[in-house]
Amino acid sequence: MDVLRGRVREFLIVYLILTILQQLSAADKYRRYLRFFSGLILLLFLVSPLFSLFGADGRLEARVAYEAFWEELESAKQDMGSLAFLQNDHYVQKYEKAIAQDILQQAETAGISLARVRVSLSEGYEIENVNVWLDASGGESAAVMERKLLELLQETYRLRSGQIMIQ
Repeated sequence: MDVLRGRVREFLIVYLILTILQQLSAADKYRRYLRFFSGLILLLFLVSPLFSLFGADGRLEARVAYEAFWEELESAKQDMGSLAFLQNDHYVQKYEKAIAQDILQQAETAGISLARVRVSLSEGYEIENVNVWLDASGGESAAVMERKLLELLQETYRLRSGQIMIQ
């Protein structure tokens, strides 16, 4: 019975404080918000003894915090996964450009004039295909340059002829 009397006394004190705060609010537009939050506080105050049924000594709060922690961890894991995916895409593009530049330099060393090179890599950083545009303004015929370039790419990068597109 003393526990009930103590709870009623605490409820009346909280109710009195919230009523005073509502009366002291400066503008009428804030009173409805204060009334709403006061109602929530009173409701939580009344329901708080029921929480002890679910778990004494804050076990319910610990369970909620535990679940919130795992949800945040899962969210962070998903964020890291998307960041890794974006970084992987960034590195694939850098490697594609580096290989294209290397092909241009090797072709120049071999005396083959190229206008442009585009390389496509797989997610495993393996060359899927190479598109090459010959610069036919040189002295050799396009067929000879095409044959030389095909041999160079197959020998250097171990590509099949189906992976190389020469235009």
